[in-house]
Amino acid sequence: MKIIILVASSFLTAVGFSQVTVKDSTLQYEIQLPSKWHVSNVDIGELTMTSPAENILDAFIESINVSVIPKGISLEEHNEQHIKSAYKDDIGFRGFRLIGYKLTTINGKRATINQERFHDGSRMLDIFLVTIEGKYFFYQIVCASISGRFPEHKSNFERVINTFKIDESKFDQATVNTVAKRLGIPLNDIPKVPERPDN
Repeated sequence: MKIIILVASSFLTAVGFSQVTVKDSTLQYEIQLPSKWHVSNVDIGELTMTSPAENILDAFIESINVSVIPKGISLEEHNEQHIKSAYKDDIGFRGFRLIGYKLTTINGKRATINQERFHDGSRMLDIFLVTIEGKYFFYQIVCASISGRFPEHKSNFERVINTFKIDESKFDQATVNTVAKRLGIPLNDIPKVPERPDN
């Protein structure tokens, strides 16, 4: 998978920092983030972005993670299952609380956005958990911060989330099959990619 970071940045006067566009040329999504953040490619379809430390004592840096997860069920059902598992502490979320939830669209794609709070074993965290419905997979964005600092980062997280775009018209069957196999999805459960006419 190839990650492209566009050097040209746009200045956002509302928040006072420049942004760069990060593109995944395999899964055809892009997202914009503050230019000083660090970008690392974890695996096919996964991207982790972390903020610079605010000072030498900063023990937790804010993060944004983008990943691709199996679809299989409706967007609403997926979110309901996640919340039930979190409240049961089935996924390691101690003291889980759902702070807020909304069903929305992000650049033409249906999405759920949860604000959640839980203890990870050493600190209390607030996150935005965003699930975006694509044709072949769900795309998930997790924005995390220490609970006490979440309010100051919330608007920046929301701006980053709203820049997420997917261009599924550029998908090919080989890419979809590769991602499906990695996620353990039977190929028969994935819609076929329409053949593109030769240029």
